[in-house]
Amino acid sequence: MLKELKIDSRIEYEPVSDISYFHPGRTAQIKLLGKNSPIIGTFGELHPDTVEKCKFNQTVYVFEIDLELLLSNLSYATPRFKQLPQFQAVTRDLAFIIPQNITCQDITKTIKKASSNLFRKADIFDLYQGQHVPEGAKSVAFRITLQDVEATLTDEKIDAEIQKIREGLKKAYPEASFRE
Repeated sequence: MLKELKIDSRIEYEPVSDISYFHPGRTAQIKLLGKNSPIIGTFGELHPDTVEKCKFNQTVYVFEIDLELLLSNLSYATPRFKQLPQFQAVTRDLAFIIPQNITCQDITKTIKKASSNLFRKADIFDLYQGQHVPEGAKSVAFRITLQDVEATLTDEKIDAEIQKIREGLKKAYPEASFRE
């Protein structure tokens, strides 16, 4: 829904643990970035005590969004013409192991900060914790999209951009180890 409203880039998720019917550590508030940054909703796993009281036989996830607050914070601007790109975008996958306490949102911000004007987006396509991943760490894989508006990207340019991103991640998170 947030993607359809084209506000997914203005959303930030903040962990929360003080809502009694939600599982602490598995709940987040949905914050709409802006002048006053209102909290427009909450989502997460129901607390095990709540699940037991309701006699559910499985884990239950719920969410709530204040649609009135969300819609009142949308801007209804006239769409602007944007020329379609003439040169094809390129994707590269980047996978690494990083401490659990680092959010994927922070990693995405670091990737964006480390890259140049070729960067278009970074999407998570794999997140794993368990066997073959050290305790207290997670394996994360991002698909990074690069595109040059003036020319077709060469392998050298792509490799240099990915290297800049890797260096930016290593600088921000020295404990990260990259998977090949």
